[in-house]
Amino acid sequence: MPKIDIPFFRMEAGRVLLLLLVGSMLALSSASAQNYFLTTDVVPAGKGQVNLDPEQPVDGYTVGTVVTITAVESDPCYQFSHWSGDTSGANPVTTIVMDEAKSVTANFTPGVFSVTTSGLTQFVISGSPAPAQQLLISSTGGNCFTWSLTTTEPWIQIEKNSGFGDDSIEVSILSAQVPCQ
Repeated sequence: MPKIDIPFFRMEAGRVLLLLLVGSMLALSSASAQNYFLTTDVVPAGKGQVNLDPEQPVDGYTVGTVVTITAVESDPCYQFSHWSGDTSGANPVTTIVMDEAKSVTANFTPGVFSVTTSGLTQFVISGSPAPAQQLLISSTGGNCFTWSLTTTEPWIQIEKNSGFGDDSIEVSILSAQVPCQ
C-alpha cells in the first residue's frame, strides 16, 4: 500500500496514524482496520458443503459484514441436521455477523426415508408346494438404505434375508409345515 503523508495524518500499510499536537507535546494514535476469517466444516466429511455469501475475501471479512451461510447436501443419502460452533439452529440457511474470527460446522445425518412393501396381500395355498409370491420393497430413499427381513414362522421361507435399496424377494409357504387349526 502506498504511503500517504499529510500534516498531522499518515496512512501506512492499512493503518491510520493520527498525530496530535498538544502544546509542545506530541501524541501518537494508531487505528487499524481489522478483518476476520470465517472457517467452515462439514460433519461427516464429504456429506455436504457450506456456501458463503458474500464469498470470503482473501484477507477476511471486514468488521460488521453480514454473511449468509448455507448448508448444501452433496450425498443424497444424508440430510442437513443442524449448525454448531458460532451459530446454531436447524435451518440450513442462516446469517452470521463478522465481529470476530468465527467457525461454523454444518452437521449432516443419514436420511430418513419411508419404506413400503407391496405384494403378499394374500397367500393362496393350492397344492403342495404352494407357489412362491413376490414381495416388493421400495423406498423414497433409493439406494440409501439396507434392509433385512426375518420370519418367526417356520412355514414361511424367504429367498434372501437382506438387501440394499429397492428390491424384490420371493416368499414361499411351506404348506406341509402350516399348522392346522
